[in-house]
Formats: sequence, structure tokens, C-alpha cells
Amino acid sequence: MLADPTLGRWRSLDLAEARRFAGEAAARVDGRVLPVETVEHLGAPLHRVRIERGGRDSALVPGGRVRLGFDPGARSPTPAQEADFAEGLAEGYGFGAPDLLAHLVAEPSPPRTVEVPTVWMAVEAEPTPEPPDGAVHGGDGGTAVCGGYGSLLGRLPPATAHRDADTAEFAYGPDREYARDSFPVRPVLTLP
Repeated sequence: MLADPTLGRWRSLDLAEARRFAGEAAARVDGRVLPVETVEHLGAPLHRVRIERGGRDSALVPGGRVRLGFDPGARSPTPAQEADFAEGLAEGYGFGAPDLLAHLVAEPSPPRTVEVPTVWMAVEAEPTPEPPDGAVHGGDGGTAVCGGYGSLLGRLPPATAHRDADTAEFAYGPDREYARDSFPVRPVLTLP
């Protein structure tokens, strides 16, 4: 069996091989394969696989080596991005940074390459669970939920480079009951 397919390897499988892998991967987590289909995605075939496990539908997300983070020295903001950030500052956003470059130095995480495992990800979102004792969490940019600031700031939080300790504190701190109801998650199950 294909142990942990990268996206490139996954795309190279024919439909029969994808179905065979789906069946084996589902069995490893006590799941039942739902229909497997192949669709066109970015000019190449992409197999979509879902399983049902314990009353929850999950989709296969291939893993592999990915580059995350942001290097503010590698590019310069465009005038439109600077103007958009200035608009957000005027409305009270910007997290205390005096300009866009300062914001990009302070907020995003540094560039790095990581190996992401192949996972089953829940298709439907669920309420945020209580964290285990002693767990440390990073924010994923939930500050964009409220909106109201410029489009550049609205796009930065969901980026893979974003880190936001205030959002993590909100989600798991004293206001966690509100956060649990307001910010759903999609549980992920790694392949054993």
C-alpha cells in the first residue's frame, strides 16, 4: 500500500489505485469508503475520497513537503497594499504596527519547510473542543472573523504563516464558551 501519499504521487494514481488506497486507508481508521471520484483540478486529475467513521464524514487530504511562513525581506508591499493597510490602521486595526512592513515582521511566522502527513479531515465543522491540560495553541487568525478592516489584513490571518496568540487566548481563555460556539473546527485524523 502507498504509505503516506504526497499530492503529486496521489495525482499520479489511476482511479483503481486510488480506490484501493482509499479502502486500505479507511480500514486503518475503522472507516467505510464512500464513493471515490476523479475531477479536473488545475489541469490534472484529482481523486476525491471520503469515508464515514463514527457518524462523521471525512475527506482524504494528501500530505508531503510544503513551505510555510513568510519572509518580509523577500518582497516589498505594493502601493495598493500599503494603502489598504493604512485604511485598516485608520479604522483601529493593525495590531499596533506603525506600517505594513512592521506588521509583516511581527505577525507571520518565519519561513520553514515541513512534512505534512496525509490525513482524514472532517467534511463538516464542529464546535471547538476543550484543549487538554497544559496544551499550548497558536491562533489561526480568527481576528478576521469580525471583518471591518481592509482586504489585505483580512487575507493575512488565514495564511499559513499567520500566528496570533491573542486569538488562541480568546479561544481557550476565559471567553472560551463564546469562542466554542462562534469558531468551529474540522477534526483531523492522521493515518496510523
